Amino acid sequence: MISLSPREVALIVLFQLPWLLSDFFHHRKCCCDSFGQHETSLTSLKCRSRVASGSKGKFTVLGPQEPITALVGGKATFHCHLCPQKDAEDMEVKWFHEKHSDLIHHYKDKQDQMEYQIPEYKERTEFLRENISSGNVALRLSNIHPSDEGKYLCQFKSPIYSHEAEFQVHVAGIGSTPHIHTNFNGADRLRLTCTSTGWYPKPEAQWRNIYGVPLLPMSKNIRQKDDGLFSVEMSIVVSSSLKETISCFIWNPLLKQEKEAKLIREDNLLPETSSGIIPLLICVFIAGIFLFFTYYDDILQTVQGTLKGDLGCPGQARRPLEGAGWDGTFLLPCTQEQASPGDMQKEQRGIASISLLGHHEEAQPGDQKEVEWNLSPSPDILKKPDLQSAQKHRVDVTLDADTAHPYLLPRMDGKSVFSCSQKLKKTKSAERFETPVCVLGKERFISGKFYWEVQVEDKMKWTLGLCKNSVCRKGGVQVTPEAGFWTISLKKGNEYWALSSPQTRLHLVVAPKIVGIFLDYEAGQISFYNVTDGTHIYTFQDTFNGALRPCICPGPLSIWENIVPITIPSQSQATLKPSQLPKTTQEPGNCFE
Repeated sequence: MISLSPREVALIVLFQLPWLLSDFFHHRKCCCDSFGQHETSLTSLKCRSRVASGSKGKFTVLGPQEPITALVGGKATFHCHLCPQKDAEDMEVKWFHEKHSDLIHHYKDKQDQMEYQIPEYKERTEFLRENISSGNVALRLSNIHPSDEGKYLCQFKSPIYSHEAEFQVHVAGIGSTPHIHTNFNGADRLRLTCTSTGWYPKPEAQWRNIYGVPLLPMSKNIRQKDDGLFSVEMSIVVSSSLKETISCFIWNPLLKQEKEAKLIREDNLLPETSSGIIPLLICVFIAGIFLFFTYYDDILQTVQGTLKGDLGCPGQARRPLEGAGWDGTFLLPCTQEQASPGDMQKEQRGIASISLLGHHEEAQPGDQKEVEWNLSPSPDILKKPDLQSAQKHRVDVTLDADTAHPYLLPRMDGKSVFSCSQKLKKTKSAERFETPVCVLGKERFISGKFYWEVQVEDKMKWTLGLCKNSVCRKGGVQVTPEAGFWTISLKKGNEYWALSSPQTRLHLVVAPKIVGIFLDYEAGQISFYNVTDGTHIYTFQDTFNGALRPCICPGPLSIWENIVPITIPSQSQATLKPSQLPKTTQEPGNCFE
């Protein structure tokens, strides 16, 4: 180690002063990295100090100071130079990849020496020596491959001294624009497959809906091919009645660049049917209608006779309501001019149910729960609650994000909630649901009448209603009145149920776009309305104690139709604002109530 006195240090600084001033005023280039940027004056001072300290004939090789990113199929230039500047024309310059045995270019005796070049770099390298007299050279590499990634060495060798610089090269490739293929998947489903090739390093890929929410793919295959590049094939199954835009995103994590393909709604996404098949299908359809009505009338006559003989009363069969979803059951109102008290009980119970085979099932008073599928209350006997009267008790409901299950994403305004395909990171909260996948409203009701609405258009699954503030929120929770839930549910896109004990199938003529919910706390009633056609859906009758809260479960994000959020429309005509609602300090239960 060389020890310098203060006087020698001062002489060195004075010796360097002209060069430092020249660099400052004239931006003189002494040492450059691979992008042609100036080395700092500190580096220049370090190089020149070596000369001043008597290291005659020695030099330092400087290469790129930061990793170089090279694009697949493109070119990259690697700069190396000597400090201090000196003529390197008579020196030997070698370039290596990863190790000294992998020689990729060799300069000696003022010319290229290629006999020991490894085959992978044959005719791909070019030695740039225009500025070799000042110690500045470069190597240009063409047709970049993924295998070119890694560590490189640049070595200068004179008769008395040698030195080398090491630098890193990253390779990146932006693949082809994704393409979405559609294939008929049976029933009313389409299989969408997104494909793209030419990515490096391994890309990320994701389906997203129109709101930017990630969708869970049915399959995802990202594999590396023989050329080192990655290809992507990702599929998802959606409804043929696609109503919104769905996008395939693929992005390069190194370059932070992405490519996107969109599938925009079309009038008909089903595969085209050949012109010869269409007339045949029409004929089969017409024949089916003819046979159906022919046998339908015969069965009605048989059933009517059976009813008269078994029940002792004249009856007239009628078809179920249009759009209610015929399940093979005939509804037969039974009336008698002279009836015994026992017969009157039969009549008041509602409509007898006859199966398609003509078998009559008559319910006994003690069998009410077991025959709910086959015995419906008569619309003329039950009085429907009044929707307009319920709407006089509007209240503005806001979702409580602290109760939301980790698979749910409520918006900041508390007026809508999305289902997510991936579990979100959420702060721990005693009120947060672990099961079921639900979110509660902030409002707590301990008395009075309240009405609010929930928009469910284009949803395939949902559960709505009220629950106790003290319901269990983890473990095997059953969504039933016994567990503190009073809710109705949509399943499979067209099956409506009241989640009573046992569950009750609901037959709706019109699919609701907006569901109205009405609570009459003192009367022990929770009623649901189809706001779309103004009809009553279902009413729970129970006795309440403790605070009740609005409850929304938007359903899993498993198929395309269930990606839209559930929304609570703004209740501009609300008669009570949240600040006017009764307050309660009741906390969630401990699951053992």
